[in-house]
Amino acid sequence: MKTSEVLLLAGDVLRERGWRQGWFGFPVGPMCMLGACNFAIDGRPDGHAAVDTMPEVLDVLDVVTTQDAEGRRAIWNDSPQRTKDDVLAALDAAYVLALQEEGADLDEVFA
Repeated sequence: MKTSEVLLLAGDVLRERGWRQGWFGFPVGPMCMLGACNFAIDGRPDGHAAVDTMPEVLDVLDVVTTQDAEGRRAIWNDSPQRTKDDVLAALDAAYVLALQEEGADLDEVFA
């Protein structure tokens, strides 16, 4: 699975199931940003770190969330001022960045 595919699916999962803070989430119901990425990779949002198997997903999330320290993505997601719209915008931006890094023709992708 490509990085862009993980990020696109993670955004779809949050739009469909909802967003939460404070925990990855459960297989049914809302998830945090990382829980949605985990779910996109292997169908399980909680209690493990599927995203660790795809560090490139974490790399692009770090760029768009302006976090550069290990584990800071969860703090960004759980910040009291964070909103679902912020998280979806970050996932969308990470998706576009991943597409660019994969060499995709963005005009063709978004035609």
